[in-house]
Amino acid sequence: MQRITLLAACLLASSAWAAETPPPIDCDQIQAEIARTEQARRAAAEQSETAWKAVVPFAVLARKASAKSALADADKRLAELKAQAARCEGQPHTAPGH
Repeated sequence: MQRITLLAACLLASSAWAAETPPPIDCDQIQAEIARTEQARRAAAEQSETAWKAVVPFAVLARKASAKSALADADKRLAELKAQAARCEGQPHTAPGH
């Protein structure tokens, strides 16, 4: 049982590490980043939907929790990127901080 708890903790910890907010992106690169984040979101949703295929029940729960966390992270990142893209509209394309 201790191994199960440790495995679940490791999976959730790796998901939390990925949730750190990255620095602002150059307006020229925002659409590419939105596409990458949407792809990561689709992959997380697919992983969540196929979690039942795991053989061991605790693995299903760990995969489901990890996928849900990744899905929430992708949703949050998409919202941030789209807000930044909206601010970029109509502005000259320059690197952040210029």
